[in-house]
Amino acid sequence: MYNWKNRKFQICLWGMLISLVILSVVFYATDGLLGDKEFSEYTRADWSIAILPLSVMLVSAIATLVFAIIIIITQIKWR
Repeated sequence: MYNWKNRKFQICLWGMLISLVILSVVFYATDGLLGDKEFSEYTRADWSIAILPLSVMLVSAIATLVFAIIIIITQIKWR
């Protein structure tokens, strides 16, 4: 089913797992950063604090998606 000895598969799998872990850690670590506010109550200072974790989460989500797509495409071509 999966070619575990394929170097490309291993790199993509580890890349996907690492980026998913980064996404999860940043998401749960920053969950209580801004407190329980309504969206309209956020100030400019709140957004300046939150922009870095949001950026890291966006990049990690894109990386996870790209690695998953590469794995799926290679598995389809391999069959």
